[in-house]
Amino acid sequence: MSEVYRGRAPNIEINKITREKIKFTLSGVDSSVANSLRRVMIAEVPTMAIDVVHIHTNTSSLHDEFIAHRLGLIPLISENQDNYDFPRDCKCTGHCEHCAVQFRLKVKNQEGGVLDVTSRDLRHLSQQGNDVRPADSDGPILILKLRKNQEIDITCNARKGIGKEHAKWSPVATAVFKYTPDIYLNQQRLESQFTAEERKEIVNSCPVGVYKLNEESNIEVVKLNKCMFCEECMRKGEMIITRSASALLNVHDNVVRVSQLKDRFIFKVESSGALKPESIVSKAFTILTKKLDDIKQLIPPLINTR
Repeated sequence: MSEVYRGRAPNIEINKITREKIKFTLSGVDSSVANSLRRVMIAEVPTMAIDVVHIHTNTSSLHDEFIAHRLGLIPLISENQDNYDFPRDCKCTGHCEHCAVQFRLKVKNQEGGVLDVTSRDLRHLSQQGNDVRPADSDGPILILKLRKNQEIDITCNARKGIGKEHAKWSPVATAVFKYTPDIYLNQQRLESQFTAEERKEIVNSCPVGVYKLNEESNIEVVKLNKCMFCEECMRKGEMIITRSASALLNVHDNVVRVSQLKDRFIFKVESSGALKPESIVSKAFTILTKKLDDIKQLIPPLINTR
């Protein structure tokens, strides 16, 4: 088994990438590595988020703690988070330009009606840290609403952290993977023992449209990665074969077989807006590699002490 693992050649293939999402295939690794990468993306890739909130005035209908919580969950663009220290590593006693970016939220409704206070009302208190700002390019993020003569005055610090400490620092909205499907079609039996109508039944049994009939009414796999392992196609094939038989069909005799490739995984990662999706994956690989290097350095001393 160890020789099998040594012979693998890890590889990553980008299938689709947009401003918010990335879909890629990771191959040549064990499921433990794939899951480690997923967990690192969720919990250990650092971002910036509002962490310390000082409320000077609040006459709105929301409690101080509720407003602080909503401020913390506003995603902040954190592509330059490497320029900032973790608060625990900074030598300052409170906050400084090396570990924090300060914002001010000061709004008063003097016009009447209802005034929306959004992420675009957050203002930097200094020129430093302009690279850290709310990720609201698709529209302002609502924080609270003010009626006439209500006001809010808040000073808050954005600091660096990771998802293990609090979910507000997690850079992903979704990070999942699945095994790559492997579908076998016994074309010889399908053509000789199944009618065109029966082959159509198998095609229509798939809820996500993995199969289609070609011009010769033969089944083709057209959307392999859409397969969600429901095995409806396998059951439909079994039902058609055993319609006139009383014995149950052996799974290896089925005309359709769905299995999983154990060293090939399809990842889907959706960014919260704090980091670009490709940056999340790249930083996760860097962090995971460093962890493995640290373990590698610890092993020889342990062996020598035996």
